[in-house]
Amino acid sequence: METTTIFYVLIVAFGAFLATYLTMPLLIRMLIKSSLVDTPNHRASHTQPVPTMGGIGIFAGMLAVMGFWFTVGDILQNALIVLGMLSLTLTGVFDDRYDISPYFRLMIQASTGVLLSICGIRLEHLHGFLGIYELTTVWQYIITIGFVVFVINAFNLIDGINGLAGGLAFINSLAMAIVFFITGEKAFAMLATSVAATSLAFLFFNFGKAKVFMGDTGSLTIGFLLAAFSIKGIGMAEHMTLDGVGDPALVLFISLTVVFVPVYDAVRVMITRLMAKKSPMKADKTHIHHLLLKTGFDHTKASVSMYLVNGSLLALAVWFSHWHITSMVVLLLVGQTLVFELILLKIMIDRSSDVRKTEREAMTIED
Repeated sequence: METTTIFYVLIVAFGAFLATYLTMPLLIRMLIKSSLVDTPNHRASHTQPVPTMGGIGIFAGMLAVMGFWFTVGDILQNALIVLGMLSLTLTGVFDDRYDISPYFRLMIQASTGVLLSICGIRLEHLHGFLGIYELTTVWQYIITIGFVVFVINAFNLIDGINGLAGGLAFINSLAMAIVFFITGEKAFAMLATSVAATSLAFLFFNFGKAKVFMGDTGSLTIGFLLAAFSIKGIGMAEHMTLDGVGDPALVLFISLTVVFVPVYDAVRVMITRLMAKKSPMKADKTHIHHLLLKTGFDHTKASVSMYLVNGSLLALAVWFSHWHITSMVVLLLVGQTLVFELILLKIMIDRSSDVRKTEREAMTIED
């Protein structure tokens, strides 16, 4: 890729980071003044009211550098992506402020999947996963819309502790930025870079003791973009296979892995609730990050642990990129499940230790 593109990517990274970093303190003051804060409840992991809608600062950073990539490549495609980003950001603002109907929110999310499908970013081929290859146009739209909606909600659900959603957004958008950069997708390389840069800037105000939360304002939009990056990468892999260039398997597996952690967590929680004869939509504290907190980890350790899991899965995707897609998905599932089982084992050991300690104290009192 020419030097000019490298220069533009670096400008986008610096500009997006700086815009979000400078906007966030002003935004926090405005949110506090307007009483737009998240008040703790029985599911919350914070004890004091914290400003929400930090996603506005993230969106502002992306908006500040949009001019660098908007006119590159397919302008209609870029316009529809921006329309999807804007609609979800506004939906997040209203949801954080007024707690809008989940059905209305679902309708907006589905409409963004339609926008991606219309502009050509859709799942056309499953690369032999479960024996399925090319999809008919109808199924392309159905699966793409379903995929987008599920990833948006999965990413929204994983935004449960300080630093987690922002860190995962940084890691995975950076991974896709590198993929897009290497494969010559200039517009997507700059867009993914802006997501990574704004997410990193946001972490300065959310990692550890949070000064602001991302809120639905940010998580819906970032989830949408990660879904778009994943679908774009999967489509690129198919074209690379047909053209006989590059490493399509590597692109395919990285594109799948960047959404794997939130999707796995959402699926696991839904199955767990169904097995317990509860509604899969009923909120609780059984997400992986909640379980990590139960092991005694604080928000920082729990988030860093999830970063390491995500990074390890990306490394597996690179290392085993010669595998068949079904085998690769099974490997990712096994790896993530192993991590989850180790967390549960740690919780059980800690609880058993607490029980024995309580029994010893009771016996001491009796004596």
